[in-house]
Amino acid sequence: KEAAEEAVKNVVDRQIEKLTGSKSLSEEVERQAERLRAEAAAAGEKLVRAAEEQRQKLVDGAESKGALAKVAARKAGDKLVEEAQKQA
Repeated sequence: KEAAEEAVKNVVDRQIEKLTGSKSLSEEVERQAERLRAEAAAAGEKLVRAAEEQRQKLVDGAESKGALAKVAARKAGDKLVEEAQKQA
């Protein structure tokens, strides 16, 4: 019985390796998890960059409207970036 179970396990492991290039299912899961973490980090960085660009647009747009408008724009932009960083 144990020999049959081992044979089945070996066949399954070989099929997993053929299909995924990984030696085991847990190795493949870990590889995919690492890829997803990298994609999430890249998406977070992109979100923060977009928020920083938007903050600069707010400040630039307030330049001609006086010091108070510029301060308000900077605060609003800072809050936008802060929220993006939380989500990233």
